[in-house]
Amino acid sequence: MSELKLSIIMPAYNAEETIEASIQSVLSSESDCFELIVINDGSKDSTEEIIKSFSDARIKYIKKQNSGVSDTRNYGLNMAKGEYITFIDSDDCYTDKAVDKLIGYIEQYSADILAFGFYREFIENNKVFKTEANAVSHVISFDLKNGEEYLQYIYRSSHILFQTSWNKVFKRDIMLKNGIKFNKNLVCYENLTMVLDYLKYAKNAVFINDILYRYNIFTDSKVNVLSKRNKLELTSDVAECYKKFVELCDKFDYSFEYRTFMNKAFLDDFVYCSRKYFEKSEKYTSKQRFDAFCKYLYDENFLILRKDYLRYTKFYRLLYLFSDHGLKHIAYKMYEKKLIK
Repeated sequence: MSELKLSIIMPAYNAEETIEASIQSVLSSESDCFELIVINDGSKDSTEEIIKSFSDARIKYIKKQNSGVSDTRNYGLNMAKGEYITFIDSDDCYTDKAVDKLIGYIEQYSADILAFGFYREFIENNKVFKTEANAVSHVISFDLKNGEEYLQYIYRSSHILFQTSWNKVFKRDIMLKNGIKFNKNLVCYENLTMVLDYLKYAKNAVFINDILYRYNIFTDSKVNVLSKRNKLELTSDVAECYKKFVELCDKFDYSFEYRTFMNKAFLDDFVYCSRKYFEKSEKYTSKQRFDAFCKYLYDENFLILRKDYLRYTKFYRLLYLFSDHGLKHIAYKMYEKKLIK
């Protein structure tokens, strides 16, 4: 095998319906300077048999007890030997020869972080639907120290292009040296939280306009992973992610204009996720919903953003007026009636 340039980490849990195509999309590349680390996260179906059916020296198979996708990715980070690291989900695929192209881009740019485009695909009523590509319009190369203009452009182009980890390549030594991992306590925003943490230690970034990844949103036989997550923890996850954003801005002294732009985006995320508290579900009691709402309302990060961007909003003034005077249940009902359609 040539010098190991890239480690591709694939967590897998009960992925018997999708993992064969996912692995094949990696191995279709001709290069021998990458490794595919497939980690069986305690699957109870035929995932293991499918993985073992492949005979390829580039595959490294690991089986472990179930601990969730973030912890499994971290496990893969400890096993990886490549100069660079990337991730692929076991229900997604690379486009044709994508890994060969990716290694070529790595060698061409030698960037601390390299990102690429993707398209989304889902199956409904046995029909395949493909979305337009998510990618920058042209190759963008910039230093992180003066990168807020580029980061804002990328976020405007596509939120998910900015937020995800599986469309990015990271330097392994930067991750190891600075202890960068996925936060296994997060139920959402774990990708963006890790990316923001990594950017603090990166010097330069390259976003290429090549489409290398197919992100599968839904299949007929699979439920969106968000439906399985604890929705009462989502706003807390936004708060943890926002802390990393503030640290990044402080590190590079990013402009007030960029902070304002992203602060409003995070505020939207706070409000959007808070609405999940009121979705009908037998998983949560009324008390659990109420407690989660109160925790969200007084989260220090949300309070900071509310002070700057919601202070003139009559609705929120009334909300906190009731809440601060011991009438939190009225505030709760008021919020539910106003925001939950």
